Amino acid sequence: IIERQEEALKGLQGLTKMESSSYNSFGEVTLSFELDTVVEDALLREQQQRAFIESLDKQLALSKQVIGRVRDSYLYGVVDYLRVLDVLITNQNLERNRLTAQRELIDDRIALCRALAGGWTLERPVVAGELPTTRITHVNPE
Repeated sequence: IIERQEEALKGLQGLTKMESSSYNSFGEVTLSFELDTVVEDALLREQQQRAFIESLDKQLALSKQVIGRVRDSYLYGVVDYLRVLDVLITNQNLERNRLTAQRELIDDRIALCRALAGGWTLERPVVAGELPTTRITHVNPE
């Protein structure tokens, strides 16, 4: 079985090394691939986006502390309510940026999965009374 798998897998694009072993009806095939720039770029973008999200989380925590302090200052009559509104708007902008960054991280992860997987072909499901006519194909744009 291992030999048949090796024969089927040896033509994979970017394959640099294949190791296999079998013992007592158990087999293992380990494949090594060269990472091209698409995968490396996707990994780098994801790491940078995670670091950016961590930074935004720290800013949000500090912003919540500022909201509490400015609200207390307003209650004691030290600042006017416009300052409270300004701090709340700043906090909302940070939260909006955090959500946008989270969405971009998901997009980067999808790009990473696509870079690792390459392309694939899916059959369009047949709806009752309809003839199968097309195929959906995804090919990595690179």
